[in-house]
Amino acid sequence: MSKEDVQNDTGLLIPEFQTIVSDIMNNIVVYHRLPVAIFETLRTQERQQWLFDNGRSKTLKSNHSTGRAIDLVVFIDGKWSWDSKYDHLYNAMVSLIKYKFNDKVVCGADFPAFKDIYHIEMR
Repeated sequence: MSKEDVQNDTGLLIPEFQTIVSDIMNNIVVYHRLPVAIFETLRTQERQQWLFDNGRSKTLKSNHSTGRAIDLVVFIDGKWSWDSKYDHLYNAMVSLIKYKFNDKVVCGADFPAFKDIYHIEMR
């Protein structure tokens, strides 16, 4: 697996987080018809280093490397999009996730130094 390879298999997440992610996907994303999919789950240290070196991460110790984080990204017409025109979708999704799981997850939109609106991780 190279630094560019992205893993999105939820089976690689720790079991407790698998349950939360399944609930998010089925009862928030699908129910509210949000055009969002899981972009990344488990991440190698090589990929984390590459993201850090390219300014896409502010840490070398990501919860992606422990199976405790996912990135949810807009997926429309078979294409991923990080375009800010979809920020309203993320804001709606994050509000729903925080309402339901606030005691169990942290949303990257709430990070003080580096806003990562696509990121959801276990507390």
